[in-house]
Amino acid sequence: MADPWAGSYMMETLTHELADEAMKIIDEVEELGGMTQAIISGMPKMRIEESAARRQAKIDSGAEVQVGVNKYRLENQEQNFDVLKIDNADVRRK
Repeated sequence: MADPWAGSYMMETLTHELADEAMKIIDEVEELGGMTQAIISGMPKMRIEESAARRQAKIDSGAEVQVGVNKYRLENQEQNFDVLKIDNADVRRK
């Protein structure tokens, strides 16, 4: 198989960093007693919320570009967006 990056040091480094960070999370979940215990403790939900807040802050500050959202917007674009709202309590009951 051809390697389009030709064994690029940068790509290899990024891949190892990603794998190392993933292993840290896996080890943390195992220390909690597995995924079921991690969910009970609220760890995954907390991590997702933290990540979402960091990303939204980057978008709001302009550090991360989202075309059509915070950069390259249409001049006459209406601000009416259909937003799906989910009632979590109703979902749990069902």
